[in-house]
Amino acid sequence: MRVLVTGASGLIGAHVARELADAGAEVRALCRTAPPPEAAVADHVAVDLRDGAAVARAVEDCAAVLHVAAVYSYARADVGAMEAVNVAATRAVLDASARGRRRRVVVTSSSATCGPVPGRAATEADAPPAWELRIPYKRTKLAGERVALEAARQGQDVVVVNPTTTIGPLKSTQMMPSSATQLRYSCAEPTASVISPAFQSATSAMPAKKRAPGRADPVL
Repeated sequence: MRVLVTGASGLIGAHVARELADAGAEVRALCRTAPPPEAAVADHVAVDLRDGAAVARAVEDCAAVLHVAAVYSYARADVGAMEAVNVAATRAVLDASARGRRRRVVVTSSSATCGPVPGRAATEADAPPAWELRIPYKRTKLAGERVALEAARQGQDVVVVNPTTTIGPLKSTQMMPSSATQLRYSCAEPTASVISPAFQSATSAMPAKKRAPGRADPVL
């Protein structure tokens, strides 16, 4: 089975691609930069996710899509890129996946869309407080998640997963950019107060334990 993974050059995406390859899938990576060797992809399509036509061509012969790509930044200078990738590109991937054969799409959102909630663990039914949405990354991830959930309401086969903070290396690099960003902002003031204290390893971030009924594979 051929599976498309967007963002396979990133921390979560590379580990997801490797898990899929180890399970016997033929993984097609859709990302601008080449995935690390550990991702074990069979095919790399180097395109910008904002190119809807290129995304549609990459999806066409795939049985499932895992949309992991995102712009992860706390810099306000990157707001435009976050809107384009975290929201518009999510819509483009979903639109492309809805054409032709029916296929499952797994959209990687963030735990930032579910809280925090004082005094208890957050669930999918929770939403972030208004002050959290002043942070462009969190605001755009929530907007992208809403695009995915609306597609599901319209009948598309969509699963949304919400990993927490992920930190971890790959053998071919000392530290992925997302890990460096987390460490930098978690250790800084005053931004440390808005960083979730919940951490998980990159290898456990996906498939995120959400299983389709009656199927052995966690997400497909």
